[in-house]
Amino acid sequence: MDVNWNIEHSVGGVSDFGRERHITVHSSLIENDWNGEEDKLDYLMNDLDVYFGRDNGSSGWKFRATVEDPARPNHPDLDAMVDYGEYLKGEYDLLLHRHPYEVRQGEMSMGTNPHPTYPTLSWYENAATWHDWQPMDIETSAEWMVQYLDKYFRTSPGGSGEALPKYWEVINEPDIPLMTGQFMVSSWESIWAYHNLVADGVWDRMGADAPLFGGMTWGQHDLYMADAYSRFDGQYYYDLIVGNDPSATNGANFYRDAAATAYPQTGAWWEQWDTIWEAFIDACGSNVDFYAVHLYDWPGWQVAGDGALRAGGHVEATLDTLEWYDVHSFGVSNRNPVVLSEYGTVGPYQKQLGLDTKRRDWESLKPFNSMLMQFLERPDYVVKSMPFTPIKATWGDYTIGNDLYRYPYTMLDETSEGSGVWEWTEYIKFYELWSDVDGTRVDTRSSDLDIQVDAYVDGNTGYLILNNLEPNPKTIKLNAFGADGNAISSVRVKHLYLDGSLGAEGQPALSDQTLMTPPGSVTVGAEATMVLQFTFASPVVPDETAVETKYYGESLSGTKPFRVANSSISARINGVTLPSADAEVTLRISGMFWYDFVTMTDPRNQVTINGTPLDYVADWRGEKGGRPRWFGTLEIPVPVAAL
Repeated sequence: MDVNWNIEHSVGGVSDFGRERHITVHSSLIENDWNGEEDKLDYLMNDLDVYFGRDNGSSGWKFRATVEDPARPNHPDLDAMVDYGEYLKGEYDLLLHRHPYEVRQGEMSMGTNPHPTYPTLSWYENAATWHDWQPMDIETSAEWMVQYLDKYFRTSPGGSGEALPKYWEVINEPDIPLMTGQFMVSSWESIWAYHNLVADGVWDRMGADAPLFGGMTWGQHDLYMADAYSRFDGQYYYDLIVGNDPSATNGANFYRDAAATAYPQTGAWWEQWDTIWEAFIDACGSNVDFYAVHLYDWPGWQVAGDGALRAGGHVEATLDTLEWYDVHSFGVSNRNPVVLSEYGTVGPYQKQLGLDTKRRDWESLKPFNSMLMQFLERPDYVVKSMPFTPIKATWGDYTIGNDLYRYPYTMLDETSEGSGVWEWTEYIKFYELWSDVDGTRVDTRSSDLDIQVDAYVDGNTGYLILNNLEPNPKTIKLNAFGADGNAISSVRVKHLYLDGSLGAEGQPALSDQTLMTPPGSVTVGAEATMVLQFTFASPVVPDETAVETKYYGESLSGTKPFRVANSSISARINGVTLPSADAEVTLRISGMFWYDFVTMTDPRNQVTINGTPLDYVADWRGEKGGRPRWFGTLEIPVPVAAL
């Protein structure tokens, strides 16, 4: 591993670490989960230098409190909303003990969940307001949201109420109720139209004061999969209603019409991309300010089979595919950035009693670190990221008989059920590991794609971060350049790893030691992360800059990201400016591959550029996971002379 302390690494003009953008927690300062836990809030914010990240819950109860317009059934009373908005502003003004934390909300993201703000058409309680009405069309939901953003937040500096968020996600994870058999009736076209209605309405009303709008905040990204449709669509509810009451045909038609879509279910590869993301970009890409994305591992621990790991190659390919099509559609100067408003791990853990919760938390800590390292490589593109760690999240609990099944992704957990005493879960170790990292990014290089590396300088302090994507420890030789004559007085080493001596299956451990002599090599544990903090005698000032530029290839199959079977292809990457100074070049090929092809056992796996064969060995980021195909990115070094 090489680090060049004197070379700033700039991507799209961005080279700062950006703690306020990336060291974030899924919470807001008004959240009730902090009541009685103010000491923990202060530790997180001030001692660990963490920033508030997201609030998608409060809009739901505020919607439920909305009075129905007496002259318009199933519509909000807009005048009553003005009064209620003023009341809530006054309530916020009384939270004097929380106001000092406002400085940590500058990059805040907010939004809504499908129930109850979107017309999900569910006849259950979760879709209705406390005044027993619900929206029946997207126009009604958009009308409420325009009024909400305009009347419930502070509109001028020094005014009353909570500040508007920087980012607004129009609807959070519509795939979860649609594609897991929950009650939500909608077409994808309605969701896209809803994004445009909200954005246009708020911009018309608020102009430059409006937050940035984005979507479609998808939950489970498998772009290459044949999985893009509701488990229970409008036809299901049509049959259900007519079967119980043949005279109810009109009501049944309403559900069938609400879910009508022009996209046929083909069962073909890439159906999720074709039906959902590509079509969303076509419909909304020129009307939103960012794309909201969630990325989760489905790990193999305590899961039948090997799970589905997305950290590593899958994350690379997902972001590359979104970026390529966005640029292909609207031009590089109009590229929308990405907000990673949730990432981490999901799995069936909540349904399993008796698990070692500390060991379970390790499955989230791993992608927290490895995915963050991937996002930090795109500082101009991934403009905000947040590990999914709500605070207490008792809203996610449920009971079966006498057994309480706690929501497994929380920052705080009760010492015992009903005790009222809450303590940090293992997730606090993520923030303790990253507590000091800041500064200007400098140039690094790893000889192994499974060893992620990043580095920053901040005055006389240098931070070197190493993450091991492999399931076994790795010893890494450290080569440092560009700080000759600037003596290092100490190196603080923090190492977050799975300690096999703790518990039957190990538990997360965060070691913290200070060395007086810089190490020539370090050993990073299996799927572990290490932060080395170097203290120099004098400030490190980068006097050179490595400028990273990305060039996008032509479409390889018309207008879509490339797909083909059993044939060779030729493609052009036009407009490349040849470097006049020292340079490094990488060719990135992202997509879904047969596993044999990626491992080089297929003799067709040959790549040339301008006729020059590329010396490429089978290596990629992370593990393949349990699927027979690999969705990921090949990163192939290219000799500069070949250009």
